[in-house]
Amino acid sequence: ARDYDRVRRLLIETYPLTMPDFNWEIRHWDGWHTHRQESDFAPGWEERIHLWETTEGRLVGVAHAEGSGGDIQLELDPAYRPYVEEKMLVWGETHLAAPDGQVSLAVFEYDAPRKRLLAGRGYEKTRAGWVVRRMRFTGLPLPAVEMQAGYTLRVTEPADPAEAQRLADVLNLGFNRPGFHQAAEVMNFWRHSPSYRNDLNLVAVAPDGSFGAHVGVTYDVENRRAVFEPVCTAPEHRRKRL
Repeated sequence: ARDYDRVRRLLIETYPLTMPDFNWEIRHWDGWHTHRQESDFAPGWEERIHLWETTEGRLVGVAHAEGSGGDIQLELDPAYRPYVEEKMLVWGETHLAAPDGQVSLAVFEYDAPRKRLLAGRGYEKTRAGWVVRRMRFTGLPLPAVEMQAGYTLRVTEPADPAEAQRLADVLNLGFNRPGFHQAAEVMNFWRHSPSYRNDLNLVAVAPDGSFGAHVGVTYDVENRRAVFEPVCTAPEHRRKRL
């Protein structure tokens, strides 16, 4: 638990020092750890996380996987990048490779040092990718939005397993992942994630009582940053201003 909190602290402290999404944000870290059923943690999962510290014990780097397909995630203090990044990558190649020996690493177009490091170790760029969307509030009024009649907006009921199942249902429908999310993992996140705030966990309730849309917001108080994750609407409820 102490190391978990130390990693979370590293992510918060390095946010103002790095480019967008250079390290995971805290919702990603908390969700990876708690938005799952207890049985999802296979024996020995601790061996797939490695920490780098200074001689004084300061945490400056973390290498880990998100899934089991050979992905390598690097979280690090940019001041120590020249000293630990390649060592972290080598450790990931050795300990986190997929059964077929393949490994993958996310790198943004802005990150010239990491691109040079990967090219020097024989990596090839793939077609997969994504974007990060950011908005700065300027004090201008936000436009008012009225949902379609018959829908209501409210917070979730974190003690209700049936409520957790309805949320799992809208996640599966919204992201087209049938059966992927279960009520047990939702309840686990609600009970144990430091990122969970009930007042920022919203659902649009359809006339039949199902959840038509969902948004969960994590607020990083120290950096005054809100992370909107997840955001989804079930297909049959889209284009209704939910």
